[in-house]
Amino acid sequence: MEQSRDRVIFSIGYGRTPHGRLLSEFGALGGPEGERLLAVAMTRARRGMVIVSAFKPEHVEEHRMGRGVVLLAEILREIQSRGGEAPLQDDSDPMLTDLARRLEQRGLRTALGYRGALGLVVGYRDKGLVVESDRALGEGSLREVLRQRPEQLRRLGWSYERVHSFELFADPDAVADRIAQALGAAGRSDTQPVPALPGA
Repeated sequence: MEQSRDRVIFSIGYGRTPHGRLLSEFGALGGPEGERLLAVAMTRARRGMVIVSAFKPEHVEEHRMGRGVVLLAEILREIQSRGGEAPLQDDSDPMLTDLARRLEQRGLRTALGYRGALGLVVGYRDKGLVVESDRALGEGSLREVLRQRPEQLRRLGWSYERVHSFELFADPDAVADRIAQALGAAGRSDTQPVPALPGA
């Protein structure tokens, strides 16, 4: 489970009884480590994830379940609420796409896959901020990704923010608030174009 893959099929493997009730036994997911295990599972896909479930979130009796199962029900509920949305592009990072939506709701301007070089950029007034997730750790040496790349982007006029998959999963609104505050845009909506890449 600790290895990343381009695409992941997450099959829950539990269903309702013939009487229509969902049992409270969910193995490790229902135990004390359930929240951490679910976070790991939800962050293993680099490009896309399909969740297979034999029950709906409303079938989960949350007062009988562990924290991991309750969070799983929240994920299923979120997916259900987005049923009419267009699917993500193949190369999109689903968590950055979700973060971009939250930032736009706060009045910021965003662009995913900016110029084919940057995962997510966020603009406010004359400021531009690059957001990269830990997915970028697989795209170069650790020294380049953790030190050289942020320094180069800052020299070009960008602010830089690295976000971790776990925090995007656990509290995406807190991440969005942090980025908005870094740009001085909390509660505001007047945005401007972001800085250009060299040679643009």
